[in-house]
Amino acid sequence: MKNDLSKSSVTGLHPSTTDASKPKTQPFIPFGAEPVEELKQDKIAYGIPWLGLIALILSILTIISSWLILHFIDGHVVFTNKLLKPASWLSAILSANSVCLHIALVEGFNIAWWYRATRADAHVADLHTIWLHGTSSFSALKSGRSFNYIALATLFVATVPLNGFMLQNAISVNPTLVDSKVSMNYTTRTSLPLGWSGSTSNQSAAITVPLPSLTLSQIVGNSFSGIQSADFSTGGSGCASGAICSAFMPSVGFWVQCNSSSLPYDLPNDSSSNITTNATLFTSAITWTNNNPNDIDVRVLWKPISEDATGPCKGTYKVKECRLRAASLLQPVQVTSSIPQTNQGPAFPHFTLNLDSSYTYISDKLDKILPILPNEGDTNSTVGGIASIMNNFLTGSVNISYVDGKPSIVSEGLYSNVVGIASNSMNTPDPGTMSTCNMTAGGSSSIDFGDQIVNAIRQLVWTSVTNDALATAMNSGSQQRITFEGTQSKPENHYKIIWIYWIGSLVITLSTVLAVAPIFWGFWLLGRKTTMSPFETARAFHAPGISDAPFSTETPILLAELGPQRVHDAGQRSS
Repeated sequence: MKNDLSKSSVTGLHPSTTDASKPKTQPFIPFGAEPVEELKQDKIAYGIPWLGLIALILSILTIISSWLILHFIDGHVVFTNKLLKPASWLSAILSANSVCLHIALVEGFNIAWWYRATRADAHVADLHTIWLHGTSSFSALKSGRSFNYIALATLFVATVPLNGFMLQNAISVNPTLVDSKVSMNYTTRTSLPLGWSGSTSNQSAAITVPLPSLTLSQIVGNSFSGIQSADFSTGGSGCASGAICSAFMPSVGFWVQCNSSSLPYDLPNDSSSNITTNATLFTSAITWTNNNPNDIDVRVLWKPISEDATGPCKGTYKVKECRLRAASLLQPVQVTSSIPQTNQGPAFPHFTLNLDSSYTYISDKLDKILPILPNEGDTNSTVGGIASIMNNFLTGSVNISYVDGKPSIVSEGLYSNVVGIASNSMNTPDPGTMSTCNMTAGGSSSIDFGDQIVNAIRQLVWTSVTNDALATAMNSGSQQRITFEGTQSKPENHYKIIWIYWIGSLVITLSTVLAVAPIFWGFWLLGRKTTMSPFETARAFHAPGISDAPFSTETPILLAELGPQRVHDAGQRSS
């Protein structure tokens, strides 16, 4: 049986307003279209799309919630509990945001479709276009001249997944050193026992008795080899593994007082062939006497870079004279830790204590000057042995000797090898061809050899005292530790929020909300709740059996009356 469509079924949605002409292109938002049926005022409130409007509000609240989470965790230590991971909460918020916007789009699409369906000039093509734009992002994208506010809303909702990229990238992890106060205790000395540095037979303080475990000369030798720390794996506590701890630690050492001065020099130049006087470039001396058994004197003289090497070789030497007095001090120290690897895996943390390299003797704090012990004399030297060893390692001289008017370098003492000679004009000077005035100790006017030697003594004494205290405590089986307050800097991973990404998420959400909101236009002109169910769309197309029902009649009421009817009559089934 061949089915024919009557003319009234294709000329338009409303048979009473037949219009066979081609439908016109609809405006972007058809605000002013005339309705088919005027509604009573009491129907408007009933038709408010609460679900869609609440969904839009909840969508805005989700982005506010994401801000609260990001604001709370910004700068906070990284959570280890899986239930507290911000990424999980943001994922839930993103899902809720996406659901809310899709609900709002569906609700608004229903209103937009029915708003158009109830206009007097509506055509079948209009409703088909709205349906395409509201159900397919691809159709909305290629809509061309028919692009309208519904297609715009659909495309904006399609961009919601970008929120995931934005919010996930808003969270970064930044390693941060966190400072906290800690109580530290380590084995050390705050005074020196009688005869600690050795026994002397005269004022030269020759060492005849070594220290209990590690001789001072060994300590100095290790220091010149780069070993200047104390291993406190078993001799201290208070600093956590992986942390760096700093403190002013009670210890025994030397309270340093220095004076800087200058001496004029008038050196021979290379133009004379009868030069017999040596030219001094550097000299250092360390002295100690029984008259002041707790004091060590240091004197250093060196020639800096000459300001004018073209004229007469005149200028000033730099001189530093320091007195070192045995004292109880508070010295800046630093504790570091590492976990050595063994064949069985990581071992126990290995702690290393040392003077803080960012400080010098100037930073030491005086507690008290140590008194001269009774019986301090020719046979017991608490400090003299230190002076003797330091004199062996830290004194020397560098002079220029002339033979037939030609200069040659003459160095004496171990420390002269450390000083070095440089020239203003040559990287590798040849004394035979270089002007005396161009020769300088160290090659830099900023070098203070006095401070260098005093700091070397400070480091060597601290290392020897600390190691000796630890060795003595371990040999005796009892450790007398000193407790002091310090600052612990421990690396921790903290959240750092990159707010520009959150702003991007905010822009996406607000833009989508603003794009979806217009498709709710005209809900007050519908007067009832609408859906896109087949029964509802059949009403829009005035299907037989329901075409006579007023549009304002609620669908449940109409469905209760017409629901029992068959879709196909007997004649259609037989065909």
